[in-house]
Amino acid sequence: MSSEEPRRLHAVPPADDPSTGLAGARAALSHGRLADARRQFLAAAAAAAAVDDTITRAEAAIGGGGLWLYELRVVDERAAYLELVRDALNSLHDERPDLQLRLRARLAAEATYDETGTLDDLRAVVDETRALRDATALAESLSLLHHAMLTPRYARERLEVANELVSVSAAFTDRTLALMGMLWRTVDLFLLGDGSAERALADLRLRADESDFAVGRYVVAAIDTMLLVRAGRFDDAETSAAECHRLGSEAGDADADVWFFAHLLAIRWLQGRGHELLPALDEVARGTVIVHAYAPYVWTAAALLAAEAGRPDDARVALDRVLAGGLQSLPETSVWLPALWGIAETAVRLGDTETIREVIDRLKPYATLPIMGSLAIVCFGSMARPLGLARRALGELDSAVAALEEALVQNRRLGHLPMVAITRSDLAETLVRRAHPGDVARARELLDTAITAGRALGLDERADSWAEALGRVASGVGTATRRGGFWEIETGNEVAVVRDSTGMRHIVTLLQHPARDFSAADLTGAGVVSGAAQPVLDERARRDYQRRIAEIEAELDAADRDADIERSVRLRAELDGLLDEVERVVRPGGRPRAFVDSAERARTSVQKAIRRALASLEASAPALAAALAQSIRTGTTCRFDPTPELPPHWEVRLDD
Repeated sequence: MSSEEPRRLHAVPPADDPSTGLAGARAALSHGRLADARRQFLAAAAAAAAVDDTITRAEAAIGGGGLWLYELRVVDERAAYLELVRDALNSLHDERPDLQLRLRARLAAEATYDETGTLDDLRAVVDETRALRDATALAESLSLLHHAMLTPRYARERLEVANELVSVSAAFTDRTLALMGMLWRTVDLFLLGDGSAERALADLRLRADESDFAVGRYVVAAIDTMLLVRAGRFDDAETSAAECHRLGSEAGDADADVWFFAHLLAIRWLQGRGHELLPALDEVARGTVIVHAYAPYVWTAAALLAAEAGRPDDARVALDRVLAGGLQSLPETSVWLPALWGIAETAVRLGDTETIREVIDRLKPYATLPIMGSLAIVCFGSMARPLGLARRALGELDSAVAALEEALVQNRRLGHLPMVAITRSDLAETLVRRAHPGDVARARELLDTAITAGRALGLDERADSWAEALGRVASGVGTATRRGGFWEIETGNEVAVVRDSTGMRHIVTLLQHPARDFSAADLTGAGVVSGAAQPVLDERARRDYQRRIAEIEAELDAADRDADIERSVRLRAELDGLLDEVERVVRPGGRPRAFVDSAERARTSVQKAIRRALASLEASAPALAAALAQSIRTGTTCRFDPTPELPPHWEVRLDD
């Protein structure tokens, strides 16, 4: 590369004098002007290569990567930069061990983002810089190590690295690395939920303003926006988000657009208006500036917002894309924790118990942390809250109550007023579902407080839904809503989502008319025509039944993989009918038996369809399924007599 710079880097004109160009680049970087600094460093590197100045070229190559990792994201530009660094390293031979370590630290750090290297590789380089006792090399490598560790797994170890960086760089004349140490330390304290974080932010704000450090002011503005959201000052937060975006764009930060969207996502979700951002998600997903490892999390946001918008089929498609390789395949990045929160929220709404159980295992080690993303730019409250929701979805109500009580304490400590109100409503729903002595009375108090706070904070859509829940708790009205290929069953103390089926439609009909007798034939829509028993089913017919059942099961698997809800519902209805027919005409042991009259056929058909629907419901809402099983009588005559655990009156809504 010394004889010919890569084509992409030739887009940057070389500086007239390498040393002058290098000085200008350092000045730009000291003010946190990332894009300007990168261009000037790369120009200085090209000029140094032209005169075979290996030392200046190495210095410029180090600076060309910027303050963060993965600043150069277009694939050919990034490949050219990494080749420049490797070539600069090789050109040094045995000269300047400090420059060699700085170049190696950059390569090792970038490799962690490319997943071509490990954090241990980078740690080894940092250990070498400690042994060399070169302050600049150590400070640079510590800052890169910190960025590479920006995941929940290293939350406390990162703070130690930031403190070491502050100590090492304290005596520098160039304040850039000292400011980076203060920046990283501030971020770490927020990500840990530490009470001293806001004091650290005040110090960073002061130093960033004094030094005219654009990146520092940008990060301060991002955290300010998050704090305004926590305070429920949404109008001020939107204004702050726009100012943060302006500062990030001026600084040349590659994530300025993504941070702005993240701020809006947090605001809209808390307001209960997240569905408004669904059209914009496609544009974000296709943005060239997004780090490749973040792509699954765009689909997580899409799944969450679709689920909350009452579009479970779209939510399922998006969630399946996220989970295509399983939760273990999701890269641990700075947005990993918010992503797991989004997956948990979505899985709970979809009744996906398998995913819920796996998410619980992933979240448990981080139950005491706030759900924050990137450099503390968004906060969705205590991690204990989604753990509580997940436990509730599995019917573990005592554990759910304990987790939500802890979430309420933690959200108060964070000063996250919207999440305090939301957690109160979640806890209220869980208490009503558990129904221990005093639970329902406390639930009413929690809902009443949540509604008052929600109105004051501008959470009008959420407050409306809490008011409806309070009304249901007081009046005993349940709802059954069909959206697409799913039913959402809400009792005031429980919400469950289950696929549409013949059995679910029978159940809903009974719920609409408590204490009313229905003949099984009326439920199936068939007339009752009695007749003598007839022997039936020869061997050929049995084989035809078996073949068609196998075909339907295979088609169902394909429909579920393709998230083809309409086809899946149609196939399940056909399968229900075939299974009913087979059970009707075949005795235990596989012996054929006689046809009975149509009243008996309707009885067995309805009974088995309802039994299958309740079994499906039990997977996500065992308490509700058990209460319905006790309340619904099947036979030639069917009837719904609600137990005390169920609302006596039901409202049915068909949204499709």
